[in-house]
Amino acid sequence: MRPWLKSLAQGLMVCLLKTLRIFPGKAFIKMNFQLLSQVASTNNVLRVLGASIGERTHIPADICVYNLDNYSCRNLAIGSNVYIGPRCLFDLTSRITIEDDAAISAQVSFITHLDVGNQPLKKKVPRTEGPINVKRGAWVGVNTTVLQDVVIGEFAMVGAMSLVNKDVPADSLCYGIPCKRAQKKTELLHPQTA
Repeated sequence: MRPWLKSLAQGLMVCLLKTLRIFPGKAFIKMNFQLLSQVASTNNVLRVLGASIGERTHIPADICVYNLDNYSCRNLAIGSNVYIGPRCLFDLTSRITIEDDAAISAQVSFITHLDVGNQPLKKKVPRTEGPINVKRGAWVGVNTTVLQDVVIGEFAMVGAMSLVNKDVPADSLCYGIPCKRAQKKTELLHPQTA
């Protein structure tokens, strides 16, 4: 596509998105996120929907955002120089913050609430929700699930296929179901210097 034509299409898409946020049509945004992000960048689509997205951040078109507050992504804040892998899931019931220089691998799920619905179990398991914060320079491995009220510390590493239900200390390596701290990260990554 010619650069001027692509620029025109992106401008029209931003206008369309802003119009759809004001008038009935919010379901169109929700259902066609992947289509919209082919015309305008995923970052720009999220920004128009209220998310805070830093510079030099890579977000693929096939992410899933749900539980939007009035179809707004204002509960999503992603810093600069962040990598988000394909097919990640963001539950925006509560705030999700991913700070600068973090890397999120493919198919990571961020779940900010627990609600069993209007079932008999609700008497024993009340609805809960809370924010998730991934601190600067942290790395989260593929197919990991991060639950509500969790902070992943600065430069922490979370191994693949983990269930993070408690805070992960800074500069640590954690993995497993549930996620537990391994040895000191420097010992594991550089055994000859330990």
